[in-house]
Amino acid sequence: MADTSKKYCVHVFTGTGNSLHAARALKAALEDKGACAAIALIEKPQGCAMPAAAHVFMFPVYAACVPEIMLRHIGALPRAAGAKAAVLATFGSMEPGKGGEEGYALEEARAALSARGFDVFYTGVLAYPGNVTAMVNPPGPELAAKITAFSAAPLKAAAEAIFSETRVYKPCKPGMRAVSFITGGLFRHWGRKFMGKWFAADSKCNSCGLCAASCPAGVIKMSGGRPVWNFACQSCQRCINICPQKAIQVSLLRAALLTLTVLVPWHILFGLRGVWLPAALAFNLASYLIVCVLADVVLTQLERIPALRPALVFNLSAGRNRYLAEGFEP
Repeated sequence: MADTSKKYCVHVFTGTGNSLHAARALKAALEDKGACAAIALIEKPQGCAMPAAAHVFMFPVYAACVPEIMLRHIGALPRAAGAKAAVLATFGSMEPGKGGEEGYALEEARAALSARGFDVFYTGVLAYPGNVTAMVNPPGPELAAKITAFSAAPLKAAAEAIFSETRVYKPCKPGMRAVSFITGGLFRHWGRKFMGKWFAADSKCNSCGLCAASCPAGVIKMSGGRPVWNFACQSCQRCINICPQKAIQVSLLRAALLTLTVLVPWHILFGLRGVWLPAALAFNLASYLIVCVLADVVLTQLERIPALRPALVFNLSAGRNRYLAEGFEP
């Protein structure tokens, strides 16, 4: 018989399904204890299917911080007036029992929730298969299954603590708070937006539109039968991993143009040597943004020409594995 006093709303953001996989396992573990639980994917507007006395927030760690889309979700919630909350994040692992670094993510989520009136009593993290196909080769199916299986015991312990409302806080490692401010700030305000512009569809693209339809941030549009990314990308890696043709790649030309041009001293090229430093920095930033937008427009048009596409979409990602969590169908 369900314990009606134990109702949980599990708020989930996921890119390739890891956090959703963990949320489903957590929901099952809580329900085995007689509680009621409902999962609310924050990319969908319907919210929780029932009122909840406690909330669990689950998301992947990006650059040692909370994804921007999850922070926006938390910031938009009504004030909680002391409602109980827990945070359970996931990070990428390339082998069982070993993973990345959550950095300041748990403390950042706790602070954001506390600012909305939540009483955060638990923070924890789980290692799941790495999915950053844009940068590295994800684990193959067999290894990914082993990494996922290794998360079962920590997840069970997390469910126990959340059900009993045991106060457990995983602390940020010494020195990682400052590092996380840098990595998280750069990624959130710059990196994720421009990494989305690294993506391009190669000649295997059949215009199915699955990438656009499944993008959790709604940043992919089909134009002329080909996907185009805007500057609001979360860099969640769903598109590159979900494409049935493995047609989405990281264009080396795009990555080079949109990354290295930030190093160009535009104020010197325009004859502004010796100007006030803040003015020079502002001019360089504005010039960089203009160059990026123009380069993106030109490359998008050129990539439509079949004869030019192989050179423009030359990449190192075509031979990499693609990864989606078991049972993930956005």
